[in-house]
Amino acid sequence: MLVEYTEIISLDVYTPKGKYLGVVSNLIIDMVNENIDQLLLTNTNPMLIDAGLDVSVPFRWVNSIGEVVILKYFPGRIRLKDDKPKKRIKRTKKKWSEDGISRQAWEM
Repeated sequence: MLVEYTEIISLDVYTPKGKYLGVVSNLIIDMVNENIDQLLLTNTNPMLIDAGLDVSVPFRWVNSIGEVVILKYFPGRIRLKDDKPKKRIKRTKKKWSEDGISRQAWEM
């Protein structure tokens, strides 16, 4: 597959399931190996990427390039990382006996 890089810029990108992901705005090129390393996407779909932020997609995920770019892999929804980790509250269910005394109190 031999394509000029100017032909890839401004192509729409779709996931393997056919969902619109974004538009190719730039290419990240590996100068040592002389190949395309990543596609930089803008105008991303906010349903797939939080806040519609720009993302880069590894070129190895690309399945085909034609009138659009179709990926062979996409991890699904990409969410922003929270600054504060969420605390998980461990809840225990009290088990009640027939006489209304909790099992924890009964075992003491």
